[in-house]
Amino acid sequence: MRHLFSSLAALIILSIFSTLPVVAQLPFDTSQPQMRWTQPEPNLGPVVLDPALRRPFLFVREITNRKWPAGKFFVLLLLTASLAKLMTPEVVASCLLRMRQKFFVSVAFALLYSTVLLGAARVGFRTDGFEPFALLCIGLVQGGFVVGLALGANLFASILHQRFNFGVGADWPDVAASVPKLKRIRYSLAYAFCLLLIVALLTLISTVPEFWRFPRIGNRVIILVAMIGLGGLICDLRLRLRGER
Repeated sequence: MRHLFSSLAALIILSIFSTLPVVAQLPFDTSQPQMRWTQPEPNLGPVVLDPALRRPFLFVREITNRKWPAGKFFVLLLLTASLAKLMTPEVVASCLLRMRQKFFVSVAFALLYSTVLLGAARVGFRTDGFEPFALLCIGLVQGGFVVGLALGANLFASILHQRFNFGVGADWPDVAASVPKLKRIRYSLAYAFCLLLIVALLTLISTVPEFWRFPRIGNRVIILVAMIGLGGLICDLRLRLRGER
């Protein structure tokens, strides 16, 4: 159990640092020739926060309305979804069960999680000396949604996989050792194909542009999938901490 939580924490930290926005601008004079290893950078200005970050809710809406690079989105989602399945298969299976059993509760937990952290970020930006705390809150929201999207992709991949009859259930690692090895390999390859198909489908959905008066619908569908996965993770962690699992 300890190793599962440590692996999940490492995945969340990796997601935070891979998605944290660039918020610092360090202008300096480049008109003068520089000696790279003998002179320090001259005229370094102060660290300046992006003004949009000081209004976290509007910042999230702005990010949602942007056009996301499809190639980078595909690689990031495929990487995080695969790592989540390979590193913490038991946690993923448990989160998928929570998402199926408590769909609306999962969405509510994810909404509460993001609202509380974004509200705390708003208060942090308004309080002197709490800007790092505010940036941490925004990073936790972004990292949580990346992990949630990875879990959501695994959820739909498992649903798609169950449409095919391979003779091994979705919880094949817990099946008795009498299951033939070839059948387990067949299951793994089929699941990998379903996951790849779901990631490609979500990437295609993210490219849906604005339509009439509606903003980017595709991005909002992706956010909903991420909320489902994040809510399932929160529900599972809540039950683990309470010892009800």
